[in-house]
Amino acid sequence: MARCCACVANRASRRRSALSAITASTPAANLSYAWVIPDAIGDNVKVRASDVAAPSTRFDVSDSAFKIRGRITVGAPNNGEVWPVGSSQLISWTKDGTFGNVDLLYSTNGGSTFPNTIATNVTGTTYTWNPIPDQIGNTVRVRIRANTAAYQTDTSDDSDANFSIKASFSLTAPNGGESYQAGSSQLIVWNKTGTVGDVKLEYSADGGSTYPNVIIASTPGSTDPPTGADNGQYSWTAPSTSGTRPPAVAPRTTAPSATAAAAPTPRL
Repeated sequence: MARCCACVANRASRRRSALSAITASTPAANLSYAWVIPDAIGDNVKVRASDVAAPSTRFDVSDSAFKIRGRITVGAPNNGEVWPVGSSQLISWTKDGTFGNVDLLYSTNGGSTFPNTIATNVTGTTYTWNPIPDQIGNTVRVRIRANTAAYQTDTSDDSDANFSIKASFSLTAPNGGESYQAGSSQLIVWNKTGTVGDVKLEYSADGGSTYPNVIIASTPGSTDPPTGADNGQYSWTAPSTSGTRPPAVAPRTTAPSATAAAAPTPRL
């Protein structure tokens, strides 16, 4: 049976000394060979296949040079995560091949463009993104690419799916233990992180299991004084209740682009 020896030349040199063995011998009749690509990053790679019995006279070489590149695989965010504005979140990835450090970018349009830089020339395979920017949306993706300019177009990876950046709320009043008289006027106060428009206020009479009762369908998310910037407030007339004992009530603040903030159950 005829035998074949295949070799790779990283600089397309004709000199035998520039060749690295892929395998010393493989059956020629197979017409193919499964090659585990080595960590030999370069732009001028060629393969040479030669007859073991007459390597100098019976051989062929790739017609044109090809490239060997490293590989990056995004680990997180990669599966519909929801990250609050101002929070600290871990970006992770894996690397195959030696190609230096990486740059981290993000997109807010589902990966059509990546104009926003998170960090550059990052070592290792994790990075703590802190703080998450005020870029509210549900079509956010991260791109990780080689820092070396020559490798950036073909050594990169993006999040497989969109993730979300959301504003967050912290309800500060009522926040547990209050006792409100039915029909009295009480302030609902909240803090928010991130840009939101109007918010919806609801309350629960079953300790927060459900919120079927609307306080107001839409009110400004920020009212500033007297509670300060990025805070909101609403004057609520506590509802009248029937029966000998009023139910426990827990207000909730929500917005289309934010996570809900529910208070521990106060009393009316």
